[in-house]
Amino acid sequence: RERTKKLEINEIASLYHLPIAQAAEKLELCSTALKHICRRFGVERWPFRKVKSKLKKIRMLQNLLKSKSGEEAKKIQKQIKKHQAELESINREGK
Repeated sequence: RERTKKLEINEIASLYHLPIAQAAEKLELCSTALKHICRRFGVERWPFRKVKSKLKKIRMLQNLLKSKSGEEAKKIQKQIKKHQAELESINREGK
């Protein structure tokens, strides 16, 4: 219990890219304990799927960017920045 009290949200957020079972394993906790800790910090759902989706969109846009230029490239870069900002927001807030 002492170890779980010392956990900070940034330690947990660094594992959002993993499924909750793997994240709990890395923290040497059971997934239920990790869920309780997350609730304490206001994280209602483990954001793995959101993070995975954002990373996939960013990779897809980066690949598309390689074949575009000019105005189209600027639009794609803008979309990439938007998704990166959303990803950072998820990592900060866990929502």
